Amino acid sequence: MLYLTIVIFVLGNFFFRKYKYLKYFKWIGVVYLLYLAYDIYISAPKEFSSKILSSRSYVLFF
Repeated sequence: MLYLTIVIFVLGNFFFRKYKYLKYFKWIGVVYLLYLAYDIYISAPKEFSSKILSSRSYVLFF
């Protein structure tokens, strides 16, 4: 728990001092969320009883 607190304060301090990087980090997050939404939109619905495994993109992280 101590390491998490240290990381939060260090990142918070970094983004507080370098606001420009926080804006870039936010836009990267927005683009990634739009990518996830698009991937869900184009995926076909599957039945729960289906035994077929689908291959997913490695960018999704889950």
